[in-house]
Amino acid sequence: MGKLLEIYSAKDVLQAYLMKSVLEARGFTVVLDNLPLQIALGDLALGTTTAPRLLVDEAHAIEARKIVLELDAAYQYGGSDAESDCDQD
Repeated sequence: MGKLLEIYSAKDVLQAYLMKSVLEARGFTVVLDNLPLQIALGDLALGTTTAPRLLVDEAHAIEARKIVLELDAAYQYGGSDAESDCDQD
């Protein structure tokens, strides 16, 4: 694995694992960062510096970021099947 780049900052641990699962199902290797901080601090609003972050190899960062942003948008706007919405190109 080459240099890791942050592609997404999740709102909580649950969202981070959801995004990680979707990416891994599509063949990406994903590293979660800041999980101990998020777990220790819970729901305290301390900003993005303590938010769980998804990191992927820089060679796959653009494609992976596109997937998580589409998934995030589908959930935010009430998509009933957000993961399948991402499959449509």
